[in-house]
Amino acid sequence: MPIFPRGGTPEDKGRLRNAEINQIIRGYVDGETVHWLDVGDVFLDEDGKLDRDLMPDGLHPDEAGYRAWAKAMEPTIRRLLGEKPTRP
Repeated sequence: MPIFPRGGTPEDKGRLRNAEINQIIRGYVDGETVHWLDVGDVFLDEDGKLDRDLMPDGLHPDEAGYRAWAKAMEPTIRRLLGEKPTRP
């Protein structure tokens, strides 16, 4: 997983730095033992601004943020574990 977005806007210096680091991390993905799952968009609104309801301090998820993170990861984790998709 990449480093989550941070800061209020897509132009935030910290977010831009994280994007650079994420490109390095992504280079280690082999699709067999190292997988890539980017769910950072769950923390953003349609304009790419950080959702303060999920990351109030602009950096760390709160309880709602952790729930959104878990929900976004679940389908991929189930697939990697060989589980069949469940219907809601």
